[in-house]
Amino acid sequence: MSTNLRLLVALTAIIASTVIAQTVQDGAFGPLMTVALSERGVNESVSGLIVAAPWVTTAFFTSLIVVLAKRFGSPLCMVAGVLLSSACFLWFPIIDNTWAWLGISCALGLGTAIRWICGEAWLIATAPAHMLGRVVGVHETLIGLAGAVGPTILVFTGTQGFAPFLGCAAVLAVAALLPPIAARFALARSIEDEKHSPIHGSSAVRVATLAAFVGGAAEGSAHAFLPVVVTERQFGGWNTLFAASLFSLGGTLFQYPFSILADRRGRGDLFGLASAGLIIVALIIPVTQGTSSVFASILVTGAICGTFYTLAALTVANAMPSDELTAGIARLAFGSTLGSIFGPLAMGIALDALGHDLGLGVCLAGFGVVGLLGDFAITRMHRTA
Repeated sequence: MSTNLRLLVALTAIIASTVIAQTVQDGAFGPLMTVALSERGVNESVSGLIVAAPWVTTAFFTSLIVVLAKRFGSPLCMVAGVLLSSACFLWFPIIDNTWAWLGISCALGLGTAIRWICGEAWLIATAPAHMLGRVVGVHETLIGLAGAVGPTILVFTGTQGFAPFLGCAAVLAVAALLPPIAARFALARSIEDEKHSPIHGSSAVRVATLAAFVGGAAEGSAHAFLPVVVTERQFGGWNTLFAASLFSLGGTLFQYPFSILADRRGRGDLFGLASAGLIIVALIIPVTQGTSSVFASILVTGAICGTFYTLAALTVANAMPSDELTAGIARLAFGSTLGSIFGPLAMGIALDALGHDLGLGVCLAGFGVVGLLGDFAITRMHRTA
């Protein structure tokens, strides 16, 4: 088998495994949990805690996952993480205690974090330097689509009884079959094919972590509160949910074009450009009038917010050797998760203090300012060191 064909098989298997797992771990998990817990008479606050638990787990266990990946390797860790999540779905319908579900949800979050960190680091380490942006772009696009398609699993399994949990566990079991295939065909990267960045080492990781945080904060807060803002403008019932979907669509569909741009232009100044773009479009939203204009600005905002994590991954890939990529991606996972927690909190405060339109714009622009100033400060410290 030719080298190019082996590489294609390996990359396809890694991407397919992460995307299939994402349909359940991100797409189907939340809707299934809220419905199942509601049927059990659990109040919404406890349901929200259980649904949020996996992301809190991700923030806490990133360092442990780096140790596991170094000890056992990314392929084995990926399989273990996906199978752990699969087992968790089988335990949910067996155990009746609500607080036990919280513990199972945390365990599922650990499995998700292992798959996320090890899978992404392995993918970046396998991809050749000349096509890294395109590979990451395809991966992030499919990851976004997987999160959107995931709930459709419940259309086929239903939301009651054992069937939906068994269906989710079965999908994850299929995802666990693919890493061994990828490991069989993956090739070690030559020293000449290692990536190199104008910002090296710890400075690059700081910039990338900041980008992941800004992306997580902006994306998480906008996705959560856009329906509220659209409702305030009285655009109509269906437009409320359409706004959130359009925001997600923008963040998904523009990943690949942005990644091609990153391959051709280089990644050094794109974080600053993305931050500046977020500031501009965020300040336009409050003064935009008309349904079509508002929705166009929402689409552009989603596209910009979606680029931050992709840029962060490319920055780490450019700056770190293959054997350190897991640690770099773990930092990104921590930053993105922290942003996803902090962003909605900040957005809620801004909306209460400034009103819906102005609060949304000012808060998103604030995230852009954090990104712009942080990028400038980190880069300046590196140049003067």
